[in-house]
Amino acid sequence: MHDDSPRVVAWLERRIASSDPDELRGNAAEWIAYHPIRASVTALDRTARQDRSSHVRQEAAEALGDLALPEAATTLIALARTLSDHDARREAIEALGARAEPEVTDALVSIARQDKDHDIQREAVETLGDFEDKRGTTALLELAKSHPDVEIRREAIETLGDVLPADTAVTQLSTFLAEREPAILEEAVEAIAAIENGGGRATLMELARSHSSVDVRREAVEALGESDAPARETADFLKRLALADKSPDVQSEAIETLADLRDGAGIAALIELAREHPLPELRKDALKRLMDSDHPEARALFERALKKGSDR
Repeated sequence: MHDDSPRVVAWLERRIASSDPDELRGNAAEWIAYHPIRASVTALDRTARQDRSSHVRQEAAEALGDLALPEAATTLIALARTLSDHDARREAIEALGARAEPEVTDALVSIARQDKDHDIQREAVETLGDFEDKRGTTALLELAKSHPDVEIRREAIETLGDVLPADTAVTQLSTFLAEREPAILEEAVEAIAAIENGGGRATLMELARSHSSVDVRREAVEALGESDAPARETADFLKRLALADKSPDVQSEAIETLADLRDGAGIAALIELAREHPLPELRKDALKRLMDSDHPEARALFERALKKGSDR
């Protein structure tokens, strides 16, 4: 709160260097970010590299993300590339997501592609999705298409699902449905399912109906149950799929997903399948799901059956 930044920063540096508990010393590092002078950059850089406590080193790295000086971005990029403390390095990368400087995006892409630490690569990919102006989207698309590590590609696709606007997300994410790598297909389906307001529902239904891969159809069915698509419409679709699909695995997945739909939206369909499905094993599957359910409709079904049996 004091308006004499040089004096305040010098005092905060002394607190960091003191024998105070690490929590207090970390707070001192955090408050240096409120004083945008060159001495703040120097103090936070030194603290992030040399402090005896990882907690304080992490607080210093995070503070550089908030320090309103262009030099802070340059220092933070260097920390993100070179810190020996793994946790503080992750904090430095995450803090880059708060910076507006153009060079930050390039630095994150470079780390995501070239760093020797797989976990650090993942952190860089996640941070590309943190920019408020969404400027990391193009880089994420390129990483999702071309990174040599499948897990990093998956991370990029997942992050894209979080940052792409709903009106373009399906189109952009659907480009990955032509992939042959099962893990990429799975991640693309999950990302489409996560689109807000049921934006990916029609695509998921088409995948569940007609994709050539049984695994993709199963994943689409499962993702439908996890999406925010209208539960009643989803239940009607899954019932028809359970009756019509040529793969018993997909039919079984549809039955399982019906049982898991929120608010018991799939219970009525499960009851019909338990009575009417042409395959005995799938009728049995639907019945087992009903037996495991606590939903009132399922309980009422068995209570009626028990009463009917006792009346005999």
